[in-house]
Amino acid sequence: MSNIDWKILDKQGVSIKDLYEGAFLIKMKAEELLREGKNADELYESEYRIISSLSQMGDPSAMILLEEMLQGRKVKSLSVNDPTIKAMELWREAAEKGEARGYTNIGLLYLHKPIPGGGEDHTNVEYDPEKALSYFLKAYELGDSKAGRHIGICYKDGIGTKTDPEKAYEWFCKAADRNDSTARYLKAECIYYGKGVEEDREKALKLMKELACQSAHDSQKAAQFIETHLI
Repeated sequence: MSNIDWKILDKQGVSIKDLYEGAFLIKMKAEELLREGKNADELYESEYRIISSLSQMGDPSAMILLEEMLQGRKVKSLSVNDPTIKAMELWREAAEKGEARGYTNIGLLYLHKPIPGGGEDHTNVEYDPEKALSYFLKAYELGDSKAGRHIGICYKDGIGTKTDPEKAYEWFCKAADRNDSTARYLKAECIYYGKGVEEDREKALKLMKELACQSAHDSQKAAQFIETHLI
């Protein structure tokens, strides 16, 4: 069952936003079960039915989520040939409709990196750092903050381009300005060690403290950095 009777939902006053919120709660519960070492297949099946129906309506956000589920092989009942290649196709289509994360995910696949919300499968995708960087740039132009962080990492580590600490720092700043927590951490790290910017350990630790005090993805990592480096 992948279709939803929209007429019934409309009569009940259930909106697309309600469905997204429901799918998100199901996803969170599934991940909780996995952390406890329990089976979450039924919950992922339920999430898939909701997201699949939204995707069939052409919703770009749902297309991203659907293919993350398939690429990550979260739906055990489905047998899809080359799920990663199919994911790339739908992510590209979603990005062309304005969902920037589609391009970011494609870039990660070209680097053989795990997909957030998906998995580590990159079957039949050739490692191509130059293509990865080009997709990150497209994603950034469409507004994805994470793409800016990945561009910075490319310049920091010489992935698909020459190593350039100044450009790396510049891109970390751009992504940080869009409130990407990992970019904020990497920006502070650059300032602490003077990579691509003048060294300023006091300023760097202040930025780390600000990040550590927030409920952000890299808060704990920032707290550990402070504990290790604070004299």
